[in-house]
Amino acid sequence: MVETTDVEKFQNGPAGTIMTLALLEAKQGRGKELMDILLKLVEPTRNEEGNIAFVPQVNIDNPDKILFDEIWMSKEDLDSHFKLPRMVGLLEIISYLLANLLSWKVIKKSEMKFDCLHYQTNIKIFS
Repeated sequence: MVETTDVEKFQNGPAGTIMTLALLEAKQGRGKELMDILLKLVEPTRNEEGNIAFVPQVNIDNPDKILFDEIWMSKEDLDSHFKLPRMVGLLEIISYLLANLLSWKVIKKSEMKFDCLHYQTNIKIFS
C-alpha cells in the first residue's frame, strides 16, 4: 500500500506550501472505473520531490463523486507536476467518464492559516 501523505513534510513544510482540491464527478455508475485510473497516479505522484500528500477520496453517499486532496511544497512543484507526461493528457484520457467538468481549488499556506490563492470552478459537483 502506498502512503498518501508524508507527515514529516506536512508538519515541517514551508509557509509557501500549496494545497489543491480537485473535485470530479463520474457519469452514473462509472466512479469505480474513474477511481481505478486515478489511483494509478498516487505512487508516481507521491515519489515527486515536492509532493507532500496526494489523497483520493470517494463521497460516502455517492461513489461517482471523487475528491483529490493534494499538498505541494511550492507552486513551482505543482506546476512541474502538471508538465509531466502522465498529467498532460490526463483530462483527455478520463473525459469520457466525467459527468461534469473538473472543479479545482488551489490554496496557499500562510503561516498558521490557509489563504485562497486561486479558485476555478466550472460546475457545482458536491451538494
